[in-house]
Parts: sequence; structure tokens; C-alpha cells
Amino acid sequence: MKRSLAAIIMVFIVALSLEYLWIQRLPYTATYALLRVLADLCSPYTNYRRGVYVPILAWAVAGLSSGFIMREYWRCLLVSVICTIASIVAFLVLSSLSGIHLTIWTATAPFEHNATTMLLSILIPSMIGVHISRPRPPSLRKT
Repeated sequence: MKRSLAAIIMVFIVALSLEYLWIQRLPYTATYALLRVLADLCSPYTNYRRGVYVPILAWAVAGLSSGFIMREYWRCLLVSVICTIASIVAFLVLSSLSGIHLTIWTATAPFEHNATTMLLSILIPSMIGVHISRPRPPSLRKT
């Protein structure tokens, strides 16, 4: 369970850092910048339709790096679901506390498409990371 918790924390740190590096070039205040980072991370499909691939890339890099420390595939699914739900909840809580409301889900890119894209862009790279770093049985090792 320690590895799963470490993977969840690492996914958030890596994804937020990569997205913040992208947002940093714009003149935002700290609260609005964090809210904008979470808004972009919670709407990867919407940004993809606009031609911005950074949220998908941030989630994919975070998922791959967390996959390297996990050993089982079911943990990848657990980490992906928890990170998806936690990032949406964090965005909604921060937007209500700060009083800044951003519309991130529209009729052309509804919530389901964004949540599915977010879940899959964490899940698939993390499974690849687990497959790469998983210990092999002695019979399959090259000598």
C-alpha cells in the first residue's frame, strides 16, 4: 500500500509541475495559476480539441513514472481512478473557495470525455511502466 500512496502523490506532483511549467509563461496570480493548472489537467479532451496536448502529456509522464514504482497492474487502475477523482474534487473545491469559476466542460467536450481521457492517459502509461520494471522469473531472464 505504501507504493500505491507514493505513486498517487508522485502522479500529482509530476502532473502539476509539468502543467505549471506550461502555465508559468502567462502572467497569472498564484491562486489563479493553480486553479488554471487544475482546470487544464481536469479537461484534457477539451484542450486536445483546441490543439493543446500538454495536459495529456503531463498525465502520461506522471503515469509512466508512477508505473515504474508499482509492481502489479491492479494498482495502476487504483492509482488512475483515485487520481482522476481527486483532481476533479481538488479543482471543484479550489474554485469554490477562491470564488473564481472556470467553465472547463462544455457541450462539445462533456465531462465523460474529459474524465475518460484523464483516466486512460494515466492508466495506459502506468501499465507500460509496470511491464517494463516488473521483475522477470529466472527462466525468462537473459544470461
